[in-house]
Amino acid sequence: MGSKRLIVIITTLFMAALSPEGQRRWEADTPAVSQAIAGAQETGGEMDGGGFQQGRALSSEELLSIMEAAAGHQFETYTYVDMNHDGAAELIGTYCGDRERYTTWYCSSDGSFCKLVHQNDDWMDGCIIELLDLGQETHVVLNAYRMMGTGKNYTILALRANGISCILSNRYGYVRMDEHGDITLDVEAYDGLYDPEIDSLIMHTWKDTYLYFDGKTYKEFGAARMPESAFLEFAGAAERKGGIEQELTQTDTVDIEYSYFIRANGILHVQCAVHNVSGQILYRYYTLRYSGRQLVGGLGEAGYGQMDSQFSDLEVIY
Repeated sequence: MGSKRLIVIITTLFMAALSPEGQRRWEADTPAVSQAIAGAQETGGEMDGGGFQQGRALSSEELLSIMEAAAGHQFETYTYVDMNHDGAAELIGTYCGDRERYTTWYCSSDGSFCKLVHQNDDWMDGCIIELLDLGQETHVVLNAYRMMGTGKNYTILALRANGISCILSNRYGYVRMDEHGDITLDVEAYDGLYDPEIDSLIMHTWKDTYLYFDGKTYKEFGAARMPESAFLEFAGAAERKGGIEQELTQTDTVDIEYSYFIRANGILHVQCAVHNVSGQILYRYYTLRYSGRQLVGGLGEAGYGQMDSQFSDLEVIY
């Protein structure tokens, strides 16, 4: 296929993705393109098997070219993923637009449908895309963040029979799927250490809560408080607590206070407040896993900060 003919084919798809107003602006700015389209219309715009045909799944490079032309902008990051698991991948891309607000576009697998689908509601320094593989479908998470402080938010996109849509938009936190297949929502705070000299909490911390998709929207697995007696009923609990105490006890430690949280998704947290002789209180929490009445795995991941019953504005399920 000649290069001129290929340009005509690509351009025709670009134009199909633009609004009528966008087409007029684009043609005015690129008269050579307008002439090429006119030439294609005169010859019937016929495409052979090597051209871009509606219904044929395109590569990520082909979709990126179409989407960047439609948006009039280069994309900072993008993902090529089969969102609805029909065997053909779509493209989601984002770039930092006006007033440092991230702008996101979607392009269908055959390049015939390309549109802006989301814009951040606040300025951010960067954006990372994460994927949530839910078995029957894959959702795309747009995680925008600031380099300093706790500023961040996430948006979750899904592709359904009625098209691409935002299930959640501009919510606080960072969402990803961990190595266990759990959907985590990461939030930040300054609550890792109590300093008696200034009578305030300091130390930047990160904490995970857990989400699940009920088929329509996302909800949070709440962390219900439980007494120590209930925790110790789990097989292996006493050994885990002994290991935690040994790990946290230092030469200046005078006391360790424990509290316990349980989630319906098989996760327990042991919250520890470690007091030392100077009056400081260090807050650590351990994440354990359980099955039935048995703790599984080792001590689990230890984090800094204070666990709580919920960290999102979503509906909470205990």
